[in-house]
Amino acid sequence: MDSKFNLKSLDISKYIYFNPTKIASIDDIKTIVELDNTFKLPNESNVNDNYANLSDYIYRNIRNSNFLCKGLNPNYVKDAFTTSDAVLVISSNGVELMPNGNIFGFALLIFDETDNSIYIDVICSHSGIKYAGEVMINKVLELCEMLLITKIKLKSVTSAIPFYEKYGFVKIGLCPGSDQLCEMERIYKKKAIGGKRKTNKRKKTKKGKRTNKRR
Repeated sequence: MDSKFNLKSLDISKYIYFNPTKIASIDDIKTIVELDNTFKLPNESNVNDNYANLSDYIYRNIRNSNFLCKGLNPNYVKDAFTTSDAVLVISSNGVELMPNGNIFGFALLIFDETDNSIYIDVICSHSGIKYAGEVMINKVLELCEMLLITKIKLKSVTSAIPFYEKYGFVKIGLCPGSDQLCEMERIYKKKAIGGKRKTNKRKKTKKGKRTNKRR
């Protein structure tokens, strides 16, 4: 019997924290996220609710537990926080993320306006919660839709490649080896209303004739 919690059945909150050292280059992105209200932002009335403290909190969670980022070096994640533009976090609803909220998963993101892409430097989920990885991918897609971003990039260990392929990622070139990371990307296209793409078919009259016939 599967004892894991099903994240799809839980009420969750989604947050974005921006790296203050990168604001100059991503200020327009930050403004769009602030105006959209899809994602929660740090609580400005709480002086401890900020990117640096969240970085330390996640680092401690990884180092002291076997559930978050299982198998990943905590120091690698800590270093990635310094180079990333933002972190997207999913957490339990009804409880503030900081100072000690539940973390179901997070993704460290780098924006690249030259090719309209997001690079996922680190993506982690809680190993004791079912569908946490899937929910994390979907929240990144929500952000892409908001920002009109069309490409998502990441590097994957060989064992995780089937997971990313399941959600539309493809390998770029040849993977160097089983012990090295493989480059992957997904082209993101926003679906039209009803899940069908719009077509450019000409309109017809009730008799089935085209409206632009010659006279």
